[in-house]
Amino acid sequence: MDNTKTEALITYLATAGFTGAKLEADLHNQIELMAPTFRITHRLPFDGELMSYELGFTMDHQFQAYRLESYKATHRNVIDIDYTTLAGIDTAALEERMKLYDWDAYFDAKITDPDFRDAIQEIITDLDKIARDAYLDGSNIRDLLVFKYWPEKMLHPNVHNELSVAFERSLEFRPSKTGITSAGEAFVLTSGRLETLFEKLNRLNLEDRFPEVDLYPQLLKSMAKGTSFGLAFRSGNPEGYIELSVPVSKTGNDFNAAHYLVAYTSYPAIEHGTFNGIDTALLEEKMGRVDWDSEFQRVTMEGEGDVVIPPATEEIMLALDQLKSDPAGIKIMDQLQLKYWSEADYFDLFVRQEAWDYLETLPKKEQRFPVELEATMGINLLTGKAVAKDYIIKGLGLKESGDWLRLDLTAATKNDDPSYISAGKFARQEIEEQLYMLPLSMRVGQVQQLMKGNRITERLMGGRMIRIDTLPEQRTLQLYTEGNRPIAFNFSLDPDWTPVLHDQQYSLTDQTLRPKTLPANKQNRHRGKKRGRGI
Repeated sequence: MDNTKTEALITYLATAGFTGAKLEADLHNQIELMAPTFRITHRLPFDGELMSYELGFTMDHQFQAYRLESYKATHRNVIDIDYTTLAGIDTAALEERMKLYDWDAYFDAKITDPDFRDAIQEIITDLDKIARDAYLDGSNIRDLLVFKYWPEKMLHPNVHNELSVAFERSLEFRPSKTGITSAGEAFVLTSGRLETLFEKLNRLNLEDRFPEVDLYPQLLKSMAKGTSFGLAFRSGNPEGYIELSVPVSKTGNDFNAAHYLVAYTSYPAIEHGTFNGIDTALLEEKMGRVDWDSEFQRVTMEGEGDVVIPPATEEIMLALDQLKSDPAGIKIMDQLQLKYWSEADYFDLFVRQEAWDYLETLPKKEQRFPVELEATMGINLLTGKAVAKDYIIKGLGLKESGDWLRLDLTAATKNDDPSYISAGKFARQEIEEQLYMLPLSMRVGQVQQLMKGNRITERLMGGRMIRIDTLPEQRTLQLYTEGNRPIAFNFSLDPDWTPVLHDQQYSLTDQTLRPKTLPANKQNRHRGKKRGRGI
């Protein structure tokens, strides 16, 4: 075969992590034989563990070149041997001698140096001696040593079968449209480390807050690099901007994540007014009624790439554009676009760079949380919301306490675990009873979402949409319109009840209750900060 094609194959293998002089030599030797198919064994050590890759090649007659058709990856765990002295032979020193030689080459008669061959034969003799020792340990140690260093073809089938079950795991890989699984990826897959870390971090339910998260392949790519790494996610909503990071450390061959960090940038209240004929308070109410997460799906293309935007949305965009001609209005335009468009597909492109710069100047609150706490609850706590204690602190028993907690925001820190303060009592049964008072259909998960501090959106039987969350200090649900205007509702059926005109939410600065109207807690997607062009 053309040597250029061989070098191209070697380059392709290198991109997948299969490199080494022995591999290249074996490849050249096999290609010279011009067999229709052949297999090569490639081994890589991983801190006491071993990966064996049985690479299968086939001749592609269309291109007159060999290609990697598939490979079998076998991971071998660390083989710990209880060393001792048997038949006068120090078994620890015996293993050190075995490490010095290429046993594949020896059994393939590729070692011709007589001194080397004599030294290897002496090792084989010592292995036989310890196997014949009166103690059973001798046979066990001998089997472990040969299993660890000799090629499979030289092992007794019973020895190989028994020990491979105890120490090895294999998986088959084939090229796909996106390429071949790399050597590093095969290691974290066959060793079980990917599954271990994925199961741990999957409990965070990151996709609840960051819908575009695809955790498994992201972990696979990161872990395959063989170093510590971090995962980072962002999500904008009308209340503020959320950043969540998960540091993953690597010790030896193991990966671990113990905490995640949430950073929250709260948007300041907008000083609404009328600018260039635009009532910004009314404009924000209109923007709050739009589900910007999915609005892009209603944008269509016609003719030669002409963008067609739904009339109501186009009206909002034109109103925002009118604000640009007023110095005070353009500031409000930036604030509104950050609140509603920062993570909305297509519309995020219109957010000006000046708006992103403004976001960086706002104060940021940070808190570290253990990975055992779902990400959404950590975010809710840092943004001032209350969460049922039973969802925060595990192991309280089967009977729910009814207690609620808020994060002690005065003690929030990115370096320490969270500190909590009481938010009163609001039992599950009370929440259910209040939901039953509303003309809506009860469904699985409603109460659970509320107890996790989430604001839920529900359709009333007449078709109207409302939003619901909790205020456990007052043992009541709170209702809002789609535009997040408070809806007064007397759940206590108290004739002397006075409506609460404003949402009661804990301040991020003074930890005291104060009136504060907050828009919906939307869950937006993130693709990184944009350098917008503005409208």
